[in-house]
Amino acid sequence: MNGSAIPSPKAAPSPKALLRGIQVVERASDAAPDLVRIAAAFTGRLLADLGATVTRVESPDDGLARLRSVAHEDLSAGSVLSTFLNRGKARTDEGGAAAALAAAQLAVVAEPGPAEGLVRPDGGLSVVRLSGARPGAGLDDAPLSELGIQGLVGLTDLFGEPDGQPLAMGGHQTAYATGYAAFCAAMALIAKQRLCGQADCAEVNAVDALAWVNWKGIAAGTLGFPVRREGRAADAPVLRCADGHFAFLYLPRDWDHIRAAVDDPRLESDRFASPGRRARNAGALNEVLGEWASTQTREALYDFCQRCGIPGGPVLHAADLLGDAAYSFRGYLESTPHGADRSVTVPGLPMTIEDAATPPNRARPAVAGPSAPEAGDAPLAGMTVLDLGIFTAGSVTSTLLADLGATVIKVESETYSDPFRIWPGIDGDSPLFTFNNRNKLGVNIDLKTDAGRERFLKLVAKADVVVENFRRGVMDRLGIGYSALKAANPRIVLASISGQGASGPGSTHVSFGSTLEAIGGVAALTGYAGGSCYISGRNLNYPDQIVCLYGAGAAIAALLTARERGAGMHIDVSQREVTSLAVGEQIAAASLATGTAAGMAAGFPGNASPNAALQDIFPVEDGWLCVTVPDAQRQARLAQVLGAATEDVRGVLGNWLAERTAAAASEALRPLGIAANKANTGAEAAADPSIRDSAAFARTPAGAMVKGFPFRLLNTPLHIRGESPKMGEHTDQVLSEFLGAAG
Repeated sequence: MNGSAIPSPKAAPSPKALLRGIQVVERASDAAPDLVRIAAAFTGRLLADLGATVTRVESPDDGLARLRSVAHEDLSAGSVLSTFLNRGKARTDEGGAAAALAAAQLAVVAEPGPAEGLVRPDGGLSVVRLSGARPGAGLDDAPLSELGIQGLVGLTDLFGEPDGQPLAMGGHQTAYATGYAAFCAAMALIAKQRLCGQADCAEVNAVDALAWVNWKGIAAGTLGFPVRREGRAADAPVLRCADGHFAFLYLPRDWDHIRAAVDDPRLESDRFASPGRRARNAGALNEVLGEWASTQTREALYDFCQRCGIPGGPVLHAADLLGDAAYSFRGYLESTPHGADRSVTVPGLPMTIEDAATPPNRARPAVAGPSAPEAGDAPLAGMTVLDLGIFTAGSVTSTLLADLGATVIKVESETYSDPFRIWPGIDGDSPLFTFNNRNKLGVNIDLKTDAGRERFLKLVAKADVVVENFRRGVMDRLGIGYSALKAANPRIVLASISGQGASGPGSTHVSFGSTLEAIGGVAALTGYAGGSCYISGRNLNYPDQIVCLYGAGAAIAALLTARERGAGMHIDVSQREVTSLAVGEQIAAASLATGTAAGMAAGFPGNASPNAALQDIFPVEDGWLCVTVPDAQRQARLAQVLGAATEDVRGVLGNWLAERTAAAASEALRPLGIAANKANTGAEAAADPSIRDSAAFARTPAGAMVKGFPFRLLNTPLHIRGESPKMGEHTDQVLSEFLGAAG
């Protein structure tokens, strides 16, 4: 970067300028599958929102412009998907691609061939290459669809009724989750250029990224306690209410509040007398709760949940989000031109800068702690992160920074540890903890004591980033809010992961990841046509998985800016807004107020797609098969093979599939250009060669299976350096190395 591209050292940073001066080229081959084009464009959009100059190389056949977000969308002004994804980008054609690449520091490409070939010899250009599947995974020549990949990695086995058809998460969740992984990879490459002076290549593919997202389902199947779709018997049910649907995730502590509000004698039954009995009789319990909920409005149920501190929220459709009070307060939704004379409303940046330190008049020398063992020239080698994160959202944000070479110190105490350490019936740390916290050091510091707080702030003085996802206000009550952190170290970055943002009507509301699926707009796209919708519950907590990817990337952007300014900042990433960003095209379509868009709230889409002639999950001899017939031409070919009239293809295909195994049916359909993948269980996904040998899972030095990586760095391969820490395992080591023997 030249000096003029760096923000003024005295200026307060804007989140929309964190990447100012970074030149990015986004390029997609005409041969790339639609889901990969969407993922690449989403990656570019995320970078542009943070201030990078993103130049999109457009081909004459713009694949995004022909994709509908709702049935019968008018494409005369282009698709709302394209408008949403390409906001804020510059554009050039193939003739200008070479000049754009020559000026760029980063290329985001969706095209065949090795990414290494695009890296400039002078080390000035890094490359993120996106694909549908890892080369050599056995899917090289197979047509791929978003539905098929969700089936392949076992996600479809988490949604729907256990005795019914599996469901996919609606919209473009496969592509967007891949795009979030590519954004994190892109930020790693930018950091490596800035901090190490080296270029690198990142490989991101949708199968690995989605398998990483579904780590719980795959790991549980491997470890012998499979999680499956539970439907109406889920411990995180979606109930029909007077004016729509409402999602709950009630905990044992909430039982007395629920029993008092419902006021039904059936809840006094011995079947519901303990958490274990309620879990075993969840179907019957949810029937009682459903009868009560049917008499309540979404607003009344939400007020009840927030008043009692119960995670829950209404299932909001895209049209509902347009008038959302929290989004209005935070200015999250923004207008952008659509075609020559129209505009649409789209989600904006899902993060804020809450506060920033004033740069010192004199440069303050960096104070370094020990580098992560074997980090070498990894992007974040030499950086130190203090991890106050719990569950997935906070912990895995820090884990990704550890994987990229930072020394990550997990701070816990005997009075408050990461809840993921505990699993009923398991002695020692649970798999939820060990899968997510490898590559970290663990220290025992009680932040509720003066001595512990003083010791923590001494660590802050030598750290670069603090990551936390406590409820709002907890950090300040502990005396370690941002004002205290920046007093200890003006260069520190505080990265907060909050449920609904640090400000506004929802900032103090109780939320869990899966309930954010409801109020973020994803659940409204995940349900049977004419039936009910679903959230993933504890089996996935989808917003938790994607916010880690965005949160780690945002923390890196803040860290790089803090080093340039000589002063840190407090960033806040909203999980709900990260979730709604993944339904951005639906919000844009609703804002057009066409008859189709206005009617989106009327029902749920099932497994259909407005861009496929036929898409669904069909029963086969050995389970279920995800089938995507992409267009009318391939539907006609299929009709010819089946000996059916075009209008009868669905019924005839269903009968034909019922007599075949998933493997036999896939082998017959793929040569026709039809995507066909088995809807795997978690255990089947773990055994599938395309996932078994992927980067999504790894082994520790001791041989334990843990979560792997959502992308690969080719020049600096990511690897597992150490086991997850026992409580306080490295306290003496860390205090000695950072603070001296006295601590």
